[in-house]
Order: sequence, then structure tokens, then C-alpha cells
Amino acid sequence: MVDIVMAVDDPLLWHRANMKENKHHYSSLAMAGPRFISEVQESAAGIYYNPYVELKGIKIKYGVISYRRLCHDLSHWDSLYVSGRLHKPTLLLHDCDGATMSVHQQENLHNALTTALLVLPETFSETQLYMAISSISYKGDLRMGIAENPHKVRNIVERNMAGFRSMYLPLLASSPSFQPVLAEPLPPSLTLPDTTTAHATDTLVPLYITQRKSPESVAHLLDRLPLTVKDNLRSASKYDTSSAFDSLARSSFEIQSRAVHAAIAPIVRASSRGQTVKGVFTAGLLKSLKYIAQKLAKRR
Repeated sequence: MVDIVMAVDDPLLWHRANMKENKHHYSSLAMAGPRFISEVQESAAGIYYNPYVELKGIKIKYGVISYRRLCHDLSHWDSLYVSGRLHKPTLLLHDCDGATMSVHQQENLHNALTTALLVLPETFSETQLYMAISSISYKGDLRMGIAENPHKVRNIVERNMAGFRSMYLPLLASSPSFQPVLAEPLPPSLTLPDTTTAHATDTLVPLYITQRKSPESVAHLLDRLPLTVKDNLRSASKYDTSSAFDSLARSSFEIQSRAVHAAIAPIVRASSRGQTVKGVFTAGLLKSLKYIAQKLAKRR
């Protein structure tokens, strides 16, 4: 099933128009009218999904989110629900405001790369980098231990190596913010078991990446984390932000990694739980049961 996300300026006007043309896409909640639908949309992660819609013979689910909520999530990681999806390779169908959206999405990618570097050791493979990035939006997601394929993150990465490389290697190579990070060709003598597999194209040469883990480098990365993650790190510490980051930067790598994961998990847990509960009503009971059954089948 193809997952489509649409950012709209005015959800109320959009749902009002869509319900006139495609009311059958909605559950029984549609009987309450477009204003109620738009209010439901604003709860949890701020996105309203209509699943199991057939479009030109293709099964899709489409989510509607306000442009304002999307941009804020991309920059600050309020929910990591849509911004997390955009950490992975996606297809842009139509962009009415390319310049503004591009700025927010680039900030989202920088945030993802920063987070991954903090939870990875001094030397790691390219595949490990993309797996760390892809797993960000699943930290704390209750569905991962119940209904999701336990190999979901690895499958995403192995099947989209070229896409991940085009998204993140330019950031590593050209951004002044990441000068401490060096990407080099994998020496023939070094064998990493989790580098690119048959799912990646043969023309991709695996890379390994070395980063500096000095307290100064770690503190710089901590300072570049998105606002919501930094707030959670500060809340978990008895110090103010600068003192907390200085203390964490001088801690062991294991403590740093656990702290960053612990700061992300509540964001994902709250949005995924809220969207799951909301989905029972927005999709309807039968579609929800069908969706769960398909998820469980993928675990086998």
C-alpha cells in the first residue's frame, strides 16, 4: 500500500472539498462534518489518514497535515511522525512552495544526521549510519514490539542504499557543520558484515566513516540537536542546557547514546500512541483490524 502525505494550508477547507468528492474515503466520523474532521486531525501528530483507498488501480493511504504543523515538525521534531518518514528516501509528487519546504527538510536531514552521529561510535559503516537514521522515528514506538516487522529498519536501508547515499553523503562531504566527519572508501582488508547487500546496486562502493569523538565535537553535535530533543535532554538533567551538554559530552559513549535515545523515545511514543488510537476511529474498526492483520503477517 502506497503511503502519501499531503500538506495543505487550510485543513478545514481541504476536507470540506474532499468530502464532497470522496466522502466514501472517510469512516463514519465524516457524519460529524469537515470541521470535526479537521479538529480530529490536529490531535496527536496532526495528521489525518484515510487508508485503503483505491486510486487508478493502486491501493493507497493518504494523510493530510497542515503545512504549518509539517514545517514545525521538520525543524523541531514535535512528533517525528512525518519528519521521521522524510528521513528516508521519498518521492516528491508536487511542491507548491519549494524554497520554504526545502529549507525545513534540509534542517530535518541535518537533525537526523546529527542524532545518528551521536549514537554511533568513532568508526562505523555507511549501512550503520543509515540504519541509525532510519531507526530514529521508531524509538519508543509501541508498534515495533507488537505489529511491525522486526527487520523493518534493515529492510528499508538495504533496499534504498542509493537513495540514502544521495540524501546524506553530500551533507557529510560539503556541510561546514560536519567537517569533523570523514568518509573514505572501504579498504579491501576491512570487512564489515553489514555493508551493502544484493539489494543495493553493484556500482555502489561501500564506505566506512570516521568521526571525532572529542568532548568539543560531541558538545557541538549536542547543541545542533532539534529543540524538542534538547528540551528532553535538559529535563533529564539537574543542570541548565549548557552545563548539561558539557557534562554529557565528557561522559562515555554508552551514556551519550542512551541519553539521546531516551530523549527521542517520549516524542515517538506520544505521537505513535496518539495516532494509533486516532486511527481506529479515522479508519473505522474493520479497516483497522485489516491493517493490524497485514502488519502481523509481515512479522512472519
